[in-house]
Amino acid sequence: IVGMFLGSASTQIGHPARGADILRKAVDDANAMGIQVQHTLRTLFLSQAMTEMGRLGEAERLAEEAIELAGQAEESGPLAYALLHKGIVGERLKRTGNGAGEASIRHALDLAGSLKMRPLVGKCHYALARMLSGSARAGEAMDELERADRMFGELAMSAWQERAGRLRTNLDRGVAGAEPNAPITVY
Repeated sequence: IVGMFLGSASTQIGHPARGADILRKAVDDANAMGIQVQHTLRTLFLSQAMTEMGRLGEAERLAEEAIELAGQAEESGPLAYALLHKGIVGERLKRTGNGAGEASIRHALDLAGSLKMRPLVGKCHYALARMLSGSARAGEAMDELERADRMFGELAMSAWQERAGRLRTNLDRGVAGAEPNAPITVY
């Protein structure tokens, strides 16, 4: 379990290759010992590391695996996070034209809402705003951003509120997206 969180932290502070190495070892060790607890999150965190390394095909495969694992284990919370991440990877892969990325994020939003996972609800609204900002749906993007920003404020999520502010500035300027190279981890 320690390796899982250490690997995730390494990814989030800008060392995704190191994080991926730690996470692969955590996954391999857990599999060798037959440990299924937290398997969904280990897989999701590894997917996030792959995303930050630009290995989007592998990230997508791992996100789908995390969704499957969460379903098998009946883990609704991790499922919501995995659905959000799959949508974000879809955004990076530019597969949103078919609506799959947006549908995945909206599914995560619905599930997180039903589970009262308010921080995740805010992150889903933010992800939708970011995704929609590069389309003809800028008005919808601003609505999603306002929902995210309000929720981040209510929950005192200052770092996420700052991200929302940067996206708002870009939307006001007519620039699509925010922080194109910024980490997009969902935890």
